[in-house]
Amino acid sequence: MGVYFAQKNEKRTLFQTLLKDNNSLLSSKSLLIGDFNTGLPYKDEEDNTFYCSKEFEELNEIGFIDTWRSRHQDKCEYSWFSQSNNGFRIDHAFASDKLNPSIQLIQYDHSPRERKITDHSALVIDLNC
Repeated sequence: MGVYFAQKNEKRTLFQTLLKDNNSLLSSKSLLIGDFNTGLPYKDEEDNTFYCSKEFEELNEIGFIDTWRSRHQDKCEYSWFSQSNNGFRIDHAFASDKLNPSIQLIQYDHSPRERKITDHSALVIDLNC
């Protein structure tokens, strides 16, 4: 499922839906991927400015796996930069437990952002289906 979460607190409704109505996603081979516009303070950003980071963390608590973080532990890498050059990892992929072992590689490709094709780095996933 490709996702785009709105800015600030406007994303809370989508989080609430995913946190409540997730049985079919968690019990099958599922992937939530896209621009979540949030992350974990002090891990996915240098400070604590994210909105809905509690709901973001709850995705892990209910069983979704942050596929990049699970493979890169404490690594700091950003997928988007503000106009003042503050970095944020806001592009994510959450997998169900059934899909996660099929992910062979997950990494950011910064070249589209660096070449100014887009303002986000690409999240690349290699799946063994």
